[in-house]
Amino acid sequence: MADGTKSPLLQPDTLGDSLPLRNRICMSAMTRNRCIDANKPTPASAKHYAERARGGTGLIVSDGVCVFLHGLNWPHIPVLYKMEHADAWKRVTDAVHEAGGTMFMQVWHAGRAQNEEMSMLKSASRSNERTDKHGSSVLNRCRFLLSVVDDIVAIWGAAAVGIKICPTDTLNDTASPYSEISETYTFLIAELVKRGVGYMNLSRRGCGEGVTRPAGTELPVGYEPLQEFGPMIKCTGSTTKLMVNEGYTVAEAEELVKHGRIDMVCFGRPFMWNPDVVYRIETGVSFAENDRGDHVMYGPYREPGENYNDWPSALEA
Repeated sequence: MADGTKSPLLQPDTLGDSLPLRNRICMSAMTRNRCIDANKPTPASAKHYAERARGGTGLIVSDGVCVFLHGLNWPHIPVLYKMEHADAWKRVTDAVHEAGGTMFMQVWHAGRAQNEEMSMLKSASRSNERTDKHGSSVLNRCRFLLSVVDDIVAIWGAAAVGIKICPTDTLNDTASPYSEISETYTFLIAELVKRGVGYMNLSRRGCGEGVTRPAGTELPVGYEPLQEFGPMIKCTGSTTKLMVNEGYTVAEAEELVKHGRIDMVCFGRPFMWNPDVVYRIETGVSFAENDRGDHVMYGPYREPGENYNDWPSALEA
């Protein structure tokens, strides 16, 4: 920190009662489009994650891993529905564990935002309006998510399950009126806290300066999801850790941890071009910036390690 004291982000923590974390710094799930071997992670993937684990990251969350091919929104993102996929991911997690790291998998399905080449859902309606058991009431709108959480918790236990929520998101026509956001996430968060999930990752994407929201979905002036929903997660009796995401600075996250408003912070893009995020926070060295262009995120590339495993650490720069 600026005053020379140890950063609160470097304090250890525990998910549930048995999963220790080295610190409060999480590497966010990111789509890197590097799984060129039939949508399985490659040696380049193992190297990428292991290098960031070796750097001391408290918790690493994988690329979004689709539950089936029709869930893809990029051609080379990972899937997991066969043993060969699990075997490929085991090589990644083995490398992360050897480096002292802890890793969760982000399970997802792109739904109507799928890649146009994966067109099983292409003709589906883009409307969110439903009248069946998954539409209309707040209970119905949360029914599918909660049923998936319940099924996963039944196998792995609640402490091993995390969930990312983006109440104010606007990506892919997901913007909702503020009244609906408040109603939906007040109910959903209470249900997830009741279940004792290991963590909730609360994203603030879609709000803040410079964000233009569709008419009818405007937010209160200065609105920040953490202000409304954070206390619901960090409430008396809750065992669920609160992680935040989307554009947080180190200084901002340090203050939030210091005052007990959050438990962890999730950095995304800084981990792309800083394999040594934790070292930089420990020593006060600023994060390196991307000076190569936006193609470093999704490609094109000559081989998967290009702009993926060739970023220098602070000691190498």
